[in-house]
Parts: sequence; C-alpha cells; structure tokens
Amino acid sequence: MCMVVACMHGALKKSKPATSATYAEWLKKHPGDSNAYCSYVLALLTEGDTILAEQKISAMLKIDAANTCMLRSKASIALARGKQNEAVRCAADAIAAGWQPETEDTLMVQLAQTCGEALGLRLALTARKEKTNTDEWRALAVLSLIQLDTVSALAHYTTARQLGDTTLNETIASLRPIEQLDSSRVRYRIPFTRTFEAYELQAKCNGLPIKIVMDTAATINTISGVESLFLLKNDYITQKDIIQDTQVLMRSVEIGEQVVLSDVLFHNKNGQETPIILSLRAFDHLGKPVLNTNTNTIDIYEINKR
Repeated sequence: MCMVVACMHGALKKSKPATSATYAEWLKKHPGDSNAYCSYVLALLTEGDTILAEQKISAMLKIDAANTCMLRSKASIALARGKQNEAVRCAADAIAAGWQPETEDTLMVQLAQTCGEALGLRLALTARKEKTNTDEWRALAVLSLIQLDTVSALAHYTTARQLGDTTLNETIASLRPIEQLDSSRVRYRIPFTRTFEAYELQAKCNGLPIKIVMDTAATINTISGVESLFLLKNDYITQKDIIQDTQVLMRSVEIGEQVVLSDVLFHNKNGQETPIILSLRAFDHLGKPVLNTNTNTIDIYEINKR
C-alpha cells in the first residue's frame, strides 16, 4: 500500500503546477502524507491564500512542532509581512529541527538580505548553548557565504567540522585556499562602517563625497531616481551619462584612499529614495574581494595566475 501511495504522490508532483485544491483532494484520501501536506501549504502560499495556509501550518505544528516545512513556511509569511523577529525565530527553529539551507535557498537569501545580523546572532547563541549540534554552525557558514563574508564562513565551517559535522558544502570547500592567504596577499583593504542594517562606504562619485551602501547579496549596482536627478542638476553627471533612463554611468567612484573604480554602471530606480548601492562584484577586476567583519574591511586578495 505504501508503494502505491508513493507512486501516486510522485505522479501528483509531476503535474505542472498542482493546485492547492488538487493536494486537498489527495489529502482527503491520504491524510498522513506529510510530503503532500507540505506541498499543499506551499501551493496555498503561491496562490496568495495566506490565511488558510496559516491555519494549516498551525494545525500541523500542534501535532509536529519540529516540522521544518511548516516552520519555513511560517518564516516566509512573517518575512513578507515585515515581522523580522518572528521570521528569525521560525527560521532558527527550522534549522534546529533539521533544515539544512544552502546558499541558493530563496528563503535563506531573503533572510540574509533583510535580517541577516539578527539571524546570525540567534544561531550563534544557540550554537554555543548546544555545543554538539552542528546544524547552527553550518547554517551560520551558509549565511556568511550569502553575505560574501568568506572569513566568517570558513571559521563557522571549521567549527562545525571540529564538532563532527561530516557534510561538505562544495562552495565552502572551494574557499579554503583563502584561509592560507596572509596579509601580504591583500592588494587593497577598504574600510567600511557596519550599521544595524548595512555596510557603508565613504566614497566620492565623480568628485561628490557620499555614502555608498555595500550590498553583499546584490548582483547589480543601483542608484535612486532622486539621487540621479540631484547629480544631473549639479553637474556631477551629464545627460550623456544617463542611458535610456534605466542606467547611470558613473565615470569615477573613489573609495577610501586606494581604490578608484572607472565607468561604473548603476541601474536607475526611478521614483525611489534609496541609497546608492554597490555590489561586491564591482571589485572583481581588482582581485578576490572578501568581506572581513573581523576588521570591518573589504580585503581584496591577489589572485594567483596559473
């Protein structure tokens, strides 16, 4: 009978896409199918029925308080509603219950971008209390990787390994050579200010002193429409630097006393009052950028040429 149920559920998963109604019908016949129940809740969230999804999540958690799928779903809802403390608590509970997030996990990326500091603190506190539990240290390493903080990622991963973790995240493993690099291999060291929500750099954009936010999870550089208009009106950029109203070409971005980036392209966010955001990838042509939260610097390592 179990084989039949498994096959039928496999067929159900192949439907593109299966609706919440489809899963509900399945669960009437197979109420004990936890995988289908998880898919049912996820379908409800995809369809925007968060009220019913919350009811189903609460019902399942009363039966199974350590259900990782329900805890993850609850964290997603909290995050969407701006309830960061609840999102952090649910995500941490899911990790303690066995969720092993990877760097490409959408929820983990959102948590890192929105409340990475708070999640990291909670995981670290739990990890120190439960010294033999490696899940928190592994999750801390993944969180640090998403934030491109490879120094912390390696430290957390090493701790997990020392405590007996036998898993090997390939991304972390690929960063191990950095562990051997000493200060003599650092070409540039750019200081930043670490606030509760961001990493801030003192910079000059075309000669204008300004604060830039370093977004470790961003893949593009962005500038607000308000900032673009200010730069244009005050002759820090010209009309030729605005490309089809969607991009702004910054001829010079000076950061600290060492680094000058030339012809940096920023995506223009029209109508938004947001800070100028620089992706860590903007430094890729200079070497290997590493966010070092121990010294509050961006360390750019020389890349070995083979």
